[in-house]
Amino acid sequence: MFLAIVLVTVPLGQIMKFYMPLEKAFFYTLGNKIKEIRVAQEISIEYFSEIAKISVEDLLAIESGVKTISLEDLIDISNSLKINPSSLFT
Repeated sequence: MFLAIVLVTVPLGQIMKFYMPLEKAFFYTLGNKIKEIRVAQEISIEYFSEIAKISVEDLLAIESGVKTISLEDLIDISNSLKINPSSLFT
């Protein structure tokens, strides 16, 4: 099994290092990017849920990297954020 190193900045500027399987690291990073863009656009999770047609619970799980995301949901999320899906991978 391959592991990825994920660096997370926490309050007070501290950086925590986590080792996790590559697949989990991928979804964790993707979820964080979705949340970062949503918050930057000042979109509430409730409104985002309505426009993306994904439950609040599922969106919270996706944003935290707990839930995997289907290609269909990825496209719905990208369209709701008015971004190109590829921008979630940069």
